[in-house]
Amino acid sequence: VSYIGAAALGIFRAEGMGWGVFLFALLYAAAFIVYLKKTGIAPGRDSWFWLAVILVDASSYIFVNNASIARFNALFLRLSVVYFTAHAGMMLIEKKTGRFLPYDAVNILFRIPLKNMTAQARTFASDGKNKENGHRRLSLFLGLVLSIPVIVAVFSLLCSADDNFSELFGMIPQYFSDNIGACIGSLLCACILGPYLYGLMYGGVHKRYSDSFTAEKLTQRAARAARIEPEGICPALILICIMYIVFICMQGNYYIASLKGILPKDFTFSSYARQGFFELLWLCVLNLAIIIFADLFLRKKSISGENEEKRLPRWMDILLIVLIVLTVFLAATGIVKMIMYIAAYGMTARRLLPALFMIWICFVLILTAVSRFTKINVVRTSMAGFAAGMALLSIVNLDGIIATYNIQRYVNMYYAGETC
Repeated sequence: VSYIGAAALGIFRAEGMGWGVFLFALLYAAAFIVYLKKTGIAPGRDSWFWLAVILVDASSYIFVNNASIARFNALFLRLSVVYFTAHAGMMLIEKKTGRFLPYDAVNILFRIPLKNMTAQARTFASDGKNKENGHRRLSLFLGLVLSIPVIVAVFSLLCSADDNFSELFGMIPQYFSDNIGACIGSLLCACILGPYLYGLMYGGVHKRYSDSFTAEKLTQRAARAARIEPEGICPALILICIMYIVFICMQGNYYIASLKGILPKDFTFSSYARQGFFELLWLCVLNLAIIIFADLFLRKKSISGENEEKRLPRWMDILLIVLIVLTVFLAATGIVKMIMYIAAYGMTARRLLPALFMIWICFVLILTAVSRFTKINVVRTSMAGFAAGMALLSIVNLDGIIATYNIQRYVNMYYAGETC
């Protein structure tokens, strides 16, 4: 299934794969779940959520054709398949999405599958202690490969002998002839991705090269790295907050106008939306990184006893919340400016997707602020929100929504006597 699925997925094409993608997702997930049951491993609870995300996303290739997000969707689906495998096989460090996500990514994307790339060939050639079954399996495989030229020759002769048979099945070789490049590309992908996917499954299930990182080791490492006292970074945080406050006050009318949906003087909608939007986007990402850094390296952890975490000082939480509020304010102005831009010049994927990404960043920031007062897994909830959003975007026919909006906008402006 890993070979067939990899060929069906086709890394060289991002659209037009239709049923092949959905069947790959379904067969791959079913095969892996059966594999887990045979080895006595119960799939992780979160794996069912990721399975639903995969099936929804894969079904979009049957019902809709969102060309504007095809590349993003293809990348997201492939990563989701890998992440589902990690969840179902209990390969994550904390057995769920959490604070060790970067280490989990290194494990499941590189270390486990690459170090087990030869596992499929070894498993195929041997059956544990029963080498006879392994040799029989290998002989069967070689027999199938050697019989391909004979099957092709027989098929060609049958097509030549009977017109009805040729009309019914003759399209198959014609298809491969017309798409020889895509077929060879998919075959090469299968030769690489098949062992990769099997290596991930095999390494996770049999714990082969999957225990490089453990929660205990990483917690102790973080505790040793957290040598910066909160008071040491306090001046920098205060200075950053002051800079944002001064910046917002100096541009008060500018930002208030954007939140009210009013276009300032001497601006067009295009220049108003574009000016500083992507700078604000990067500022939001940078501020989120600062907040994560403060949470990981300023929060003192006890490396003895029960590894109980010590919270940051209350004044440090206040500073971080102030920074979050200011960041959300800047992100909100950027979102409103992009909405005004879309209302003035029409909707495109390049205008809509950055705004949606900013909304997701605001969601993460708000979750982070809430986590200062109550226990919440910010990483897990953020990942789930992003995955659900991407699955929803893939299935709602985004290109159709964009086209419908623009047509309706044109009709409204036409009857209003305005120019588009």
